[in-house]
Amino acid sequence: MKNHRVVVADLGSTHVCALVAESSPEGRVSVLSAANVACDAVRDGKIVDRDQAKTALDAALKDLSERSGPLPDAMFLTIGGGDVSYVRSQGLCPIVPPDRPITRDDVLKVINHSRQVRLDEGLVEVQAVPCAFAVDGAGDIRQPVGIAGSKLEVKSILVAYPEEGIDALESVASGVGREIEQIVARPLCSGLAVLTPEQIESGAVVIDIGGDLTEFAVFRKGALSGAGRVPLGGKVVTSDVAKLLKTSFEEAENLKIRFGSAIPSAVSDRESIDVLQLGQIQRRPMQRKVFCEIISSRVSEIAKLTKAALESGGLLSEPVGTVVLTGGGSLLPGVDKAFGEVFAKTRVAVQDPWPASEALRPFKAARFSPAFGAARFALECCDEELSTATESDGWRGRIRTFLSSIGSR
Repeated sequence: MKNHRVVVADLGSTHVCALVAESSPEGRVSVLSAANVACDAVRDGKIVDRDQAKTALDAALKDLSERSGPLPDAMFLTIGGGDVSYVRSQGLCPIVPPDRPITRDDVLKVINHSRQVRLDEGLVEVQAVPCAFAVDGAGDIRQPVGIAGSKLEVKSILVAYPEEGIDALESVASGVGREIEQIVARPLCSGLAVLTPEQIESGAVVIDIGGDLTEFAVFRKGALSGAGRVPLGGKVVTSDVAKLLKTSFEEAENLKIRFGSAIPSAVSDRESIDVLQLGQIQRRPMQRKVFCEIISSRVSEIAKLTKAALESGGLLSEPVGTVVLTGGGSLLPGVDKAFGEVFAKTRVAVQDPWPASEALRPFKAARFSPAFGAARFALECCDEELSTATESDGWRGRIRTFLSSIGSR
């Protein structure tokens, strides 16, 4: 599928991040404009206030339209949170006549066969991600097209989401006069946005630290290996500060942004900050190091829970070369070092979406990782369509996959 221009939106727990993008002459994602609107309508990936979500999305789209002109009628949306299911499956397709070169139609057939899985009641498949192919038993093949064989197999990850969640997304999209072109898993998008081809090939974990939750995805040998989340994000750090300092959430968030660090040892004992506590009219000084110790304790917990979730899912059974942090929570100074203490002997780094975009410079680019990755999926990877696994109209009948290497840029 060739998209000349796409609009994507990531409805996060603190902001709606939206952008308009197109393919550059070099074949890369070129962001034409971006918009970031505060929004509190999402909890753990669920839309809990449709009206507020519509208002924020409408404001973001109007901003994009003013900067980039008329927008496409359909848009790409991301999904994440605890309600997203990642279901591993396998498919098999005989090659007839035997020993002929495998075609793209054969690949689509085997992926479709891997989708014939009975999902839990109420779940709807929204994405089919092929991870590895095998031809006549020889596995770990990324691109089987052109290889001669008699039997084609695939290992896939199916992304599923509750029907009621999809209904909410469709309601919000229609409320701003748009249709849904495709829904894409947020952890996959974050990986597409920030990881280099070398990292995707050699093995990497991308961890997107959001407001309500922290989501992760693992990539190996140029493909997605798995994804998940832990139900803690930047908001819980702010809540800890607010409770222990007896201040408002807004004051705590402001202090975290201005003076916060996840590494208290890097802060001098002589430094102090002024805190406005609830019911008071004058600010009171406190040691900045103590303030950062509050932050550090919770950041360390998030890192430990993320590693435990990766281990319990079997996603660290093979070593990874890099752990990459992104999302709004990665903007906290020292967060890479805090995660590095938990993911010992593994390089940990904070990375923004790349290639760098002039349109994202006015914003904190890390917040746009899912939206940027969704744009890349739309423009570079989303080059084939699958027939729907169940009879359906609209975008649900156009479940898309990608057959190009997700590690290429």
